[in-house]
Amino acid sequence: MKYNTFSRDEGSPRRFCALLPKTTSAPIYICPAGKRAQIMLVSVCNLTATTATVRLHHVVPSETAATSNAWYYDLSIARTTLIVDSDARYLEQGDALWASQATADALAISVYGMEVSV
Repeated sequence: MKYNTFSRDEGSPRRFCALLPKTTSAPIYICPAGKRAQIMLVSVCNLTATTATVRLHHVVPSETAATSNAWYYDLSIARTTLIVDSDARYLEQGDALWASQATADALAISVYGMEVSV
């Protein structure tokens, strides 16, 4: 009998990051050299009893976080709410996801996807 095995080999989905973003924009994931990344799922959870806002940006190497490259810009998330975004998005080598939140320690972000060689 043959069993399916799961590994962290190339092309296997994995968690890229799980963290509490800072209140100023900073990289949370950078696509490595020689790779292309597919973002498969982004989840944002509001850990507090009040509404909180998040910013998430797709930043190419020659840019910084700005409204023009935002996937979410001041997205309001209701108290104790989890949002899940499963839209497929792609990053090229050197591209980064930057995140920030308006209130310290209010939101937790997790990003899942897979990397393949280019």
